[in-house]
Amino acid sequence: MISGIQTCCLLMLICNSLSSLTLPNIKPDKNITEIDEGNSTMKIFTISASEENGGTVQIVAACQTNDITQSNYTLRFRAISNFTSLRSSEVEVSLIVLDINDTPPKFSQLTYILELEEDTPFSSILNASICADDPDSGQGGLVNYSLQDGGDPKLNSTADLLIMVKDVQDTPPIFQRLPFMTTISETTPIWTSIYKIFATDGDTGIPDNITYSLTYQSNETACDNFLRINSITGVISIKQLMDRDGGTIKRLNGICIVNVTASEITNATANKNSQTTKPFTITVQDENDNRPKFSKKQYEGSVKENMRDITISIPGNIQVFDIDQNGYNNIKLTVLNRTDVVPSPDSVIYNGTVLLRLTSPLDYENEKNITFLIKAEDTNNPSFVNNSTVIVKINDTNDNDPVFQSRDNDLFLPENSCFNTTVGKIKATDIDSGNYGKIEYRLDRNSSFKIEATTGRVYVSCKNSCARGCNNSLCDNSCLDREKKDRYYLTVSAIDGGGRRTSLPITIYLNDTNDNRPKFRYNSYQIGLLENRKTFSDGKEDLEIQADDVDLSENKTISYKLLQNSPHFHINESTGKITITKEVDYENLTEANGYINLTIIASDHGKPQQSSSVQLTIQVKDLNDNRPEFRGKTYNASVCENAASGTNVTVVSATDADKTAPNNKYSYFIEKGGSDQFTLNGKTGEISVQVGANLDREIKSKYTLTVIAIDKGDPQNTGTTTVFISLTDENDTPPRWLNLPNTTTVKENTTEPAIFKCIGDDSDINHTLVYSIRIKEALDSNGNLVNLSLIKGKISINSTTGVVSVNNLDAEVAVTIRLTVTVNDTSTTKNDPNATSELIIKITDENDNPPVFQNALYTSVILENAPNNTFLVSVTATDIDISKKYTTIRYYIDDKQCPFSINPRTGGVIKTRKLDRETKPFWIITIRASDDSKYNATAELNVTVLDFNDNTPFFLNESYLFSVTEQNYSQTQIGQLYAKDLDAGPNQKITYKITRGNAESYFHISDVNGSLFINGNIDRETMPKYELVVTINDNPIEKADTKLNSAHVIVNILDVNDNAPVFTSNSKQQIRVKETTNLGTVVGTVSATDKDFGNNGTVYYRIGSNGNVSNGLFVIDNDTGVIHVDGSIKNKVGIYTLEVLAIDKGSPPMNSSVLLDIFILDENIHRPEFTVLPKNGIISINKCVKKGTTLTKIQATDKDKDFNNQLVNYEFFYSNASTGQRFELFHIDNITGEIKLIRDLSYGIKQFFKIYVICTDSGFPPLSSITPELTIQITDVIDNPPEFLTNITKVGVKENQNGTILLTTVSAVEKDSTAVIEFKIKDGNYSSFFGINSSSGEISTTKPLDREIMNEITLVVEATDVSKPEIISDQCNNTHVQNNANSLMKVIVTVQDLNDNPPIFRDTEISKFIMHNTVINAIVMDLSEIVVDKDSSIENRKHNFYATNISYTGALKNELKDKIIKANCGQLFCVHPNGTVVTNFVFSKKMKGQAKLQVAANDSAGNTTALLKFYIYDYSHVVAMHIIKKASEVDGIKLEILSMFSNITGYDCIFHKMDIYKGIDGESDPFTTLVKFYVVDRETDEVLEASDVVTQFDDVNNDSLARVRNRYSIRSLSDLQYQSENIDKPSTDKMVYILIAVIALMVVVLGIIPFLYIRNTLRYKMEVNPESTVDREEDKNKSSCPGKVVDEQRRGRNRSDYRFERCLVKMVNSGKTRSLQERKMEVQITNPLVITQICTSRYCLMKSFQKRYSDQGNKSLHRTDIYDIKSGKCRTLFFKKSLAIGGWCLE
Repeated sequence: MISGIQTCCLLMLICNSLSSLTLPNIKPDKNITEIDEGNSTMKIFTISASEENGGTVQIVAACQTNDITQSNYTLRFRAISNFTSLRSSEVEVSLIVLDINDTPPKFSQLTYILELEEDTPFSSILNASICADDPDSGQGGLVNYSLQDGGDPKLNSTADLLIMVKDVQDTPPIFQRLPFMTTISETTPIWTSIYKIFATDGDTGIPDNITYSLTYQSNETACDNFLRINSITGVISIKQLMDRDGGTIKRLNGICIVNVTASEITNATANKNSQTTKPFTITVQDENDNRPKFSKKQYEGSVKENMRDITISIPGNIQVFDIDQNGYNNIKLTVLNRTDVVPSPDSVIYNGTVLLRLTSPLDYENEKNITFLIKAEDTNNPSFVNNSTVIVKINDTNDNDPVFQSRDNDLFLPENSCFNTTVGKIKATDIDSGNYGKIEYRLDRNSSFKIEATTGRVYVSCKNSCARGCNNSLCDNSCLDREKKDRYYLTVSAIDGGGRRTSLPITIYLNDTNDNRPKFRYNSYQIGLLENRKTFSDGKEDLEIQADDVDLSENKTISYKLLQNSPHFHINESTGKITITKEVDYENLTEANGYINLTIIASDHGKPQQSSSVQLTIQVKDLNDNRPEFRGKTYNASVCENAASGTNVTVVSATDADKTAPNNKYSYFIEKGGSDQFTLNGKTGEISVQVGANLDREIKSKYTLTVIAIDKGDPQNTGTTTVFISLTDENDTPPRWLNLPNTTTVKENTTEPAIFKCIGDDSDINHTLVYSIRIKEALDSNGNLVNLSLIKGKISINSTTGVVSVNNLDAEVAVTIRLTVTVNDTSTTKNDPNATSELIIKITDENDNPPVFQNALYTSVILENAPNNTFLVSVTATDIDISKKYTTIRYYIDDKQCPFSINPRTGGVIKTRKLDRETKPFWIITIRASDDSKYNATAELNVTVLDFNDNTPFFLNESYLFSVTEQNYSQTQIGQLYAKDLDAGPNQKITYKITRGNAESYFHISDVNGSLFINGNIDRETMPKYELVVTINDNPIEKADTKLNSAHVIVNILDVNDNAPVFTSNSKQQIRVKETTNLGTVVGTVSATDKDFGNNGTVYYRIGSNGNVSNGLFVIDNDTGVIHVDGSIKNKVGIYTLEVLAIDKGSPPMNSSVLLDIFILDENIHRPEFTVLPKNGIISINKCVKKGTTLTKIQATDKDKDFNNQLVNYEFFYSNASTGQRFELFHIDNITGEIKLIRDLSYGIKQFFKIYVICTDSGFPPLSSITPELTIQITDVIDNPPEFLTNITKVGVKENQNGTILLTTVSAVEKDSTAVIEFKIKDGNYSSFFGINSSSGEISTTKPLDREIMNEITLVVEATDVSKPEIISDQCNNTHVQNNANSLMKVIVTVQDLNDNPPIFRDTEISKFIMHNTVINAIVMDLSEIVVDKDSSIENRKHNFYATNISYTGALKNELKDKIIKANCGQLFCVHPNGTVVTNFVFSKKMKGQAKLQVAANDSAGNTTALLKFYIYDYSHVVAMHIIKKASEVDGIKLEILSMFSNITGYDCIFHKMDIYKGIDGESDPFTTLVKFYVVDRETDEVLEASDVVTQFDDVNNDSLARVRNRYSIRSLSDLQYQSENIDKPSTDKMVYILIAVIALMVVVLGIIPFLYIRNTLRYKMEVNPESTVDREEDKNKSSCPGKVVDEQRRGRNRSDYRFERCLVKMVNSGKTRSLQERKMEVQITNPLVITQICTSRYCLMKSFQKRYSDQGNKSLHRTDIYDIKSGKCRTLFFKKSLAIGGWCLE
């Protein structure tokens, strides 16, 4: 095969003739090569050779094989040089010969035969021994079992295989004539053959014989025990009766199924295919062989009386049944011997519940129970009957209202009755039985009375009516107080056990008892009395004390007496007047502060007697009848020479026997002997050195002073004493130093009590030396100045001995300290008492400071894999000591376990041992620095070990299992994988990914947190489980250090309910049912299937909500889908849609629905019902009505729905129709129901016709109804109306009564005996509050009446004869004749008043202006005039007034701060019960401000409150408005004007009073009215000065204010104080003269007082400066007004007129002067007067002169200009007469 290879390998030989010692070089281009077999001309490879020696080379081929298969060859080639001396070179090449598929396989024989049994299983190995061979090698030599070779191209051969199939007994018997079914009667006799079974062997070879048997069934429904089968013939017969109505056959619904088995008879080994089983179905037909039966022989039930068309309640209901089937179980039900009870339903199929319906009401009072029989009859066999007894108990109902036995509703009770006191007893009855006849009494809500629910006893119930166990009939703290409420209007309700109620109004009157003590009109009384006088401070000789008692008759008569026996006072027993019997000496009083307290007792005459007391305080005023007395006749004192001014010398003291100020207040004066050296404090008696005094003992050593004490009483009294004063010596020489300046040394940090003693000296005998030091400067070791505060307090000197001590001086702070030392002679009184020098202290250093680190905390970081000796940080510490030996520092780490060390000299820290961050990531190292002496310091080094990736991440669980339901997911998380890496930072960050098992990409995992998500439509049936592999890796910075780990994750797919049930097509058919169909009747069936398995595929049925079928009409069997009637469908005719749901039992369940159309068919079951009949059954016509006139129309309707069933026709009903009775006058239209007259009426015809109309429907069978009796009344044209018995009636009723109150009954008569009269309220105010019974005429209230709204009501009542037509038909001769069939009357209702309205203040805030001159007990307001009460009776409008609170503002509050008003109510104002508000104090001019009183008014109906604002001011606050109108006109507009002013200005303008204007001459001007008012600032609530108001209102630049002035003719506004004398006081000449005389007297007094004062001062030679006496100090507080006329000169020689050019006014305040006012006035004056300037705290008098005032009728007036300090403005006063002094000043 490979012949000639040596010749095929022709090689080119390359020869070179080279002379070299190098061996020839031979080389192939391939060492191994392949070649297909059969190739002979193919180039295989190339051999080349070379000779480097310069010679030639020859290639020799040596062909040799060493493989016996001749498929592999090894070829060797040799290169031979032409140099014979050189050895040859060789090379080997391997040649591989490849086989090709060129030979087909061959069978060992041409035909093979195999015998095979028919039951040989698939894939069985057949021993056919088929063999084929192929000589090719490799794949070409392989043979497969399809007898095809495996080479390429494929080569094949064929052979025949014959298989013989043998029959075996493997086919079971085969039944013939399937299926097996038969029907028999339930009465078929035993052993009757009913069927024959036949079967053959299924094997066709040699068939076996067959035997038959019934297979036994173990369940309870098996019926094979009823049958037997012949095993040979297969005949089945009955061996037990098969009762269709009971037992197993009934449970199987008459269908019996048994299993019949056919088995082969063979000797061969039995196999599983030797027998066959099939079902045999027998249908057992029912026979009518059972009677109907009731569940009980006797039933007991109950029903309420008075109930109609109601079901009788029977526990467990009546059950009737007939166990027959298939139409033999129809039961008819009837009630025997009772017509008012009907069964429902009246027929039942198989079984059912029977209800008994009562058609007529029963009366419990007539019969307590009824008994009857109910019969059940088989409709197919009437002889099959059964009866049951029914006993029905009639239950009583609450059909009667309680009735009160008596309508007397007035009860009487003493006030103050105890708790549980019986007021009266209310009795009511109820004829109902049992609980309905039991009456419970209730009382409307109130806090005072209750009623016993069972007995009707009304009793006192308020909680505070004495103790619960009160034995007396009356008590002190009862809630029943006649004086607060004398009667109670209550309503008692009687309620029976069923809730029926009857109400009765009652009134409880309280009888008076003596339960109130006399009450004084004021809480206390206070009055003044001068000692040794017999008149009180008000000038009266008696004082009247009065008390009131709110009780009645004798209980309110009062007697008075004094509790104490007083020698000075007596009280009148009847009047309460107190008189003075003996003068009172103030100094002999034992009472404090001159107050005499008397207790006054007021007692009534009631039984038991009541009394009360009040305190009367009489303030006795002291007179100045005692002079001051010094405690010593003489005083001795001493004072140092050269004493400073103000030095205290001694104190003198005096007493005054008088007990009150100012009588016992006095001042001290030095009368003589002072010689300007001493001064005396007039208030304290302290004698001190005078300012500028020169006390020199060497000149004068003693002084004698005469001192007096003068009291401040009227007249003044004086006392005298002598004071002796001696002078003492004084030291005045300065001290000096003996050992300073000097220097000393001290160690630092030492406490030396004596480092140096400073010695000073003083030549005075009585000297006292005191040492002190001051640090001048301090230097540190560098010579720098030191902050002295650093050594403050560390150096001190003993002030007495001069010893210097130090305390812990620090050389690091300072090494040199310079001190200034001072010695002071404290006894020196003159010259310089000090001597000063210097002391230097040197401080030496000690080792007293520890090292201090530059930082207390050092930080560093290091990698955990860092090599040893890695440098971390360097620390440094310093020492502030001065000496170098104390400043050398060494560093140490004392923790030997620490993996770090420190250089002791440099402080450098390095790593010395291995670190593991996972074990300890943080090191806290304490480094110690030492000065190698006694001090150490520490610092902390915190080293953070940085992470290196040396830990592999790991899962917390080895594997994970998750479960999800099959569905479509969208990135839904289904689980969480947890992994951890002990490294930190990026080395700790873990990345998750799925590396296996996620081919469909349904799963995704968060690479950050391991959350596992699912996405896509997951179907469990496709893949029930997924196995994933999740890999984690950390993320170091160096990716080469990455570490991996993995875990297995299994995801199980859970099945879900994803298929809804589907209804079958026959479930959607229409259902038709009659409305009379009985309960339980089957009307249809639905069915549905579900493709799911288990509960998901199990279907049940339910009725849905989308249909329009009412609940309870139809019901569906949940399991079978059978629909039957479940409620009455009577009267529910129509087309209904019933939604049926098919629901599987999956979770969540799925459902589908089907809408069934149910047609409920109408049947004629309703009789026609009349809807329109003549009113009252009377058809009234007149005789003039013509033939063919429609008299009335009868209308009826039928509730049936079908057209024929609704179609009705009308005809007259004749009770004796058999006699042929017919109406000759009237005809009824059978379609419309109109009754018409068919003949004219004659006057001889009868007056009344009685008719009946029958209405019949068109249904089958037809039903009809008959009207009640109708009367056709024939009347004349002219008729009489009804007549009232009276035209007007009056009735009274109390207001506020709830419920229906019968007022009266009206009645009317008519001559026509057949008239039907109807009443109604036609008209009247408030007619909606009343109702009238249209037939009886009873008028009652329907709502509570309010007398305050409707005190008298007039009702118009109309009576109408409704039996007559309203208008006679126009067919009567074509005329309209109005039927005068009605009449009218009036009912006047008077509403009686009750006290149901509390008093109401007209305004909730009332302001009043009170003048200073208002006397005590003056009535300033009557509250009864400003309240209204809607009640009408005088008794109900009696009110009680009182104050609930009072407060004060402004100066008034400060004035009353420390005052106690003991008189009357104890306040400035008192409110009397009758409403009068009186003053209780005399107001001084300083008492300005506002008093706020919260007042209340009350009666038994309630109370109301208001705020009274009393402004207490003088006339300087009253503004006068001049209006050019009459007073009568102004009276109606004054408040409107003030309201406009308030709105425009923003202030509250409050009316004060109104007067007719009086001119200067005192004559009244009737056409000018003066409106006085005051103005209040809304923000501060203060009253403005009238002068300020006038100025501000005049300055208002507002058009609105100008319009108001013009509209109401307002001439001007003025300050009332300048007109007060003319306006508010008599303007007679006598009053003017009196005023002039008073002013003149004041001038004389003012002149005498300075004269006496100057004379007294000269007498005692006193030099009193402003500080020397209290009197001068008081004068300092007064304002001085040094204003004067600065320019006044005569103008013109022969004229007597002066020109007042300018007035400049100044006021001094705290040493500062400010200009307040500068005005220029030009007036003519005559007879100038001498001007005397007078200033008070408020005004300065400036100028007085006479002026001719042209607008006052050329009358000569005197004008006075004054300056108002407070407002800074000038004012002008005018007088008719000239004044003695040139002006007039007011406070």
